[in-house]
Amino acid sequence: MLNSNSIKKWLTQAFEVIYYLSGEGSWKLLAHEKLILMAAIENLVPDERELLRQQLHQDFFVERTNNRISVLRFYEAHEDLRVQGIDFEDRWIRVHMLVNGKKQICNVNVYRGLVFSVETRSPRKTYKGTEIRVVKVVDGNGADSFTRAIDRQEHGTG
Repeated sequence: MLNSNSIKKWLTQAFEVIYYLSGEGSWKLLAHEKLILMAAIENLVPDERELLRQQLHQDFFVERTNNRISVLRFYEAHEDLRVQGIDFEDRWIRVHMLVNGKKQICNVNVYRGLVFSVETRSPRKTYKGTEIRVVKVVDGNGADSFTRAIDRQEHGTG
């Protein structure tokens, strides 16, 4: 018999298949997303680094409904894998890179102790087959998010 949890799980999986078929999601990170995320993680202290690495070994779906923001949706948010502390309630990390020799900044967001998103300044097709080199990684803040700029560009608001 179907209960509300099994219906919710079934609907989630159905949406993920639709996202996957439409090119707006997958069950693994793209090469540039992984590079950006790993650079951000390497900048943290060992305990934090280890927890975030362990999170990436869990089952998740990467939602790419926006061409520049990839959101990780974990199936189970294991409490013991969350990075604890106020710093990780909404932590932003800025990754400075050279993409085919041109400077670019990307963001990684850790929300409530879990890896939440990877934001890029350019659409994801820009990174396919390019040479990417991480230059430096620094702490950021919510004001660094590209969300408002993307909203303004796509909808004229924000």
